[in-house]
Amino acid sequence: MAVHSALRGRGVGTALLRRLESLLVGHRYRSLSLLTSASSHTYQPTRAFWEARGFMPILALDNLWETDVAMVYTKPLPGRAGTHSRSGRETPGNVGHAGGRGGSR
Repeated sequence: MAVHSALRGRGVGTALLRRLESLLVGHRYRSLSLLTSASSHTYQPTRAFWEARGFMPILALDNLWETDVAMVYTKPLPGRAGTHSRSGRETPGNVGHAGGRGGSR
């Protein structure tokens, strides 16, 4: 999801996210996950947007992109119990790390 820079700060992204969450809850989804840049300073406002809306980083992927580390964020959706993934391995606040550039699992 992206919002044109001229429209940022006006609630457009939040409105889109709320609508998506509403649709997902209606279809009985338990969580919503996303992928964004983990290290690029230009994506710091993007990470702050997701974190302010309840998303937690759960996994860093160093080998997905050649020039940057990717971060997976997730958020449990309202009305659904539990914050574990289907496998039970990842929970918000427990950041995993995958890849081969010096990271640990």
